[in-house]
Amino acid sequence: MTREIIEHIDGNFGATVIYTVDETYTCSVGFVAVEIVSPSVSSEAGVPLGRGYSRRNTVRSSNLVFDPRNAEPYLAGSVKWDGCADYTLGDPESGVMMHVCSRDDIEKVSRVLALIYERCGEIMMQENGVEVLDDFACARAAQLNG
Repeated sequence: MTREIIEHIDGNFGATVIYTVDETYTCSVGFVAVEIVSPSVSSEAGVPLGRGYSRRNTVRSSNLVFDPRNAEPYLAGSVKWDGCADYTLGDPESGVMMHVCSRDDIEKVSRVLALIYERCGEIMMQENGVEVLDDFACARAAQLNG
């Protein structure tokens, strides 16, 4: 028998995580995380609908669903009793999988990605005079471009 635990993490625009616990195999916990794209959505009549998520298999965040089970996966995977974990970026069936063996591995990947991101920004500025936009500027540019 499988049981779900649903939690919201990292604030209003963080993620909702659906943890799955298999009560017959107690040595791991699976999960699917979906990105919260709207922390509070109301109907036209002003009735609160809850958190909004991007609908599975769509590219527009304006196509919202309110049940995280129907949302586009952001990250999925499982963590085992021995510290090993598998993470899949995007859809669990077609995304890119990464295996780590400890929390230190996760922290290293995070540091390396952040350093690469910063260096790419420096290279864009040096080579092309283009600055990496902050989140607000990116959202505004996306609105202007359609």
